[in-house]
Amino acid sequence: MTTERLIQRRLDLRASDGSRLLFVRPLLGMESVKALLDVSENDVLDLIAEGELRWAWNLSATTGPRGFVRVWSRSVTCYMVPGSQPAEPDTIDEVIEQVLPNCLQDAASTLRAAALQRVFNVSSGHVLNLLSTGALKLAPRCVWRHGVSPVITRASVVELLKGRVL
Repeated sequence: MTTERLIQRRLDLRASDGSRLLFVRPLLGMESVKALLDVSENDVLDLIAEGELRWAWNLSATTGPRGFVRVWSRSVTCYMVPGSQPAEPDTIDEVIEQVLPNCLQDAASTLRAAALQRVFNVSSGHVLNLLSTGALKLAPRCVWRHGVSPVITRASVVELLKGRVL
């Protein structure tokens, strides 16, 4: 008896002008990275540890043994198709500027939790959990109530990203 393995062809997704389609969200979750690279979670963690996926973070809201890994989409693209993107930045400050460039709400360097939810590619509950644990800080005079997206300081987001690099 033979068992045939179904093989999914790789999709070369391109825009109408022929350019490769890029990821819309700056950070990708573990499941997305596994699916894109067709590897296991351990393989993804190995790629991160070996520097093949250069920029990744543990954005866990708890201190337990399980991480909450997010990988910069550009790192995934550079790994999948070498040379298809400009070289990845060498410093975390440069990466952060590219991950958070348009999220500033005003001159006070804040952003809404809803915008951060999109950047981190997480649920609103996860952002609120990061706030509850003190990993993120509310902006001064921010009212945090039901139905209103809290305003978070950009400095606390930068601190979180710098402190959680894998």
